[in-house]
Amino acid sequence: MSRKNRHVAVNGCRTCDIFSHVYEPTHPQNAPNEFDFIVIGGCTAAGRLAENADMKILVIEAGPHNTDEIDMISTPGRAFELKGSQYDWGYKASMIDRPEYTRVEKPDTRGRCLAEAALATTTRGCVVSATYHDDDDLYPDVKDVGRDGPVHVAHPELLPETRPFRDAFKQSWASIGLQFGNDVYNGSQSGLSNCISSIYKGVRSDASVFLEGRDNVTVMPLTYSKLLDFDGTKAVGVTVTHDGQDYTFKARHEVIVSLGVYESPKLLLLSGIGPEDQLKQHGIDVRVDSQHHGEDLLDHPILAHCFRLKDGFDLNSHILRPGPQKSAAIEAYQRNKEGPLSSRSLDLVTFPRCDEKSKTLKDYRQYLAEHNSIDPFSPAGQPRFEIDFVLRSKDALEQPEINRRFFSDPLDLVALREGIRTTPWAMPRNSDEAMKTMFLERSQTGFHPCGSCRLSKDISQGVVDTNLQVHGTDSLRVIDASNFPTIPDCRIQNDVYMVAEKGADMIKAAYQHLYRKPSDGGSIVTSALGRILD
Repeated sequence: MSRKNRHVAVNGCRTCDIFSHVYEPTHPQNAPNEFDFIVIGGCTAAGRLAENADMKILVIEAGPHNTDEIDMISTPGRAFELKGSQYDWGYKASMIDRPEYTRVEKPDTRGRCLAEAALATTTRGCVVSATYHDDDDLYPDVKDVGRDGPVHVAHPELLPETRPFRDAFKQSWASIGLQFGNDVYNGSQSGLSNCISSIYKGVRSDASVFLEGRDNVTVMPLTYSKLLDFDGTKAVGVTVTHDGQDYTFKARHEVIVSLGVYESPKLLLLSGIGPEDQLKQHGIDVRVDSQHHGEDLLDHPILAHCFRLKDGFDLNSHILRPGPQKSAAIEAYQRNKEGPLSSRSLDLVTFPRCDEKSKTLKDYRQYLAEHNSIDPFSPAGQPRFEIDFVLRSKDALEQPEINRRFFSDPLDLVALREGIRTTPWAMPRNSDEAMKTMFLERSQTGFHPCGSCRLSKDISQGVVDTNLQVHGTDSLRVIDASNFPTIPDCRIQNDVYMVAEKGADMIKAAYQHLYRKPSDGGSIVTSALGRILD
């Protein structure tokens, strides 16, 4: 992989220098036509498979490759400018599809760039993928959330500009008897805590770091995958399009699809893997009748609502409004990667629970009585939502049809309603119907979609098996958030890294002759995560 190196020493940090790399793109016509592994869209698994320098890896990326050169991506404080930009897939999605109310949104934002750096926000930490930094030793309880991984994570800098808001919020939180605690990474999330971001010293860290130093990786940006190629049931390659020209590349061992929850099932559907009736409707030959393709997506709905803040409690003048404070913020970031633009402005995160309140609700009690007292929002307390994903056409460049069907279950509205009632809300909180109308009109995605190619024991229940192999095929895996059989309690970034790490280990185990380490008694080279999960 040809690249230009650009060293960025941030704030004099020598113990952990941060490097930015501008990967030289490879045009399809200049690439060899055969590789050991083809990875469509994913950097983490590709980087791990490239640890054997003899393996030739192809990474196909629909977006640009040089994310560190694009200011609105590399500057954390500018992330919200990306909505509707050329780096946004800009999907059109149905948010609500109830008998009495339907709402369609566009753009439904999803990052289109190498490693989707644009929308990577926060992480719960991963001992393999991440290195956690606490330079001022402020958070001793969470020092073990990540060690020696390529992704740099840290608690955000406690900006003086946001201190008035932080102090007031903490005081309010304590006044109603709710708890504090930063160790929300041990499986029990509760209370108010300072969140961790994949940002360190004002620089965003994303999955492209897994490709660092891998000269055996070919990165092919601005290239769309059209069709998976098969020899019987075995995946042997992929046909792509670049600037209107089609190219075909072969894989000696496997094809790994890591396009995410929307594009991964779309590519499989285009390749004849999916519900037979949908495929025949669009004139696609059926290779594998897989009824669960795209039918089991999950997402976290959110309700954005604004509060009136006292002067000095917000960052509008530092980030949004032209003036001396915004100019100072830009200068501070350009000089030392410091100030408001170095942060996503997400210092605090809360995990309130409404268990006791829920028990007083008629609908909730009735559900428990009819379902053996099983919590409809799962034992961990997270709400769950079913989303339908169906094929719009057989054109690989046309976007898929997305229907989230938020609140199709009335209990979903009950859960959101009671959660909102724990916050100060400038509307009649004593009116269930008024709140319901507000939710239907204003709810949005939390950008945590998952489950469209879910893991299962067989094809009757999902899309991939316990080794992430697509049911009914050989040498074809899906490795991304679409594998999740259930939705995690919180942001899914760390879980995506976990799946990629484990998926790469599974491939190495399947090709032991390629990944044995002679100096270690012939053991298979796997990540620590693989050993932990096994």
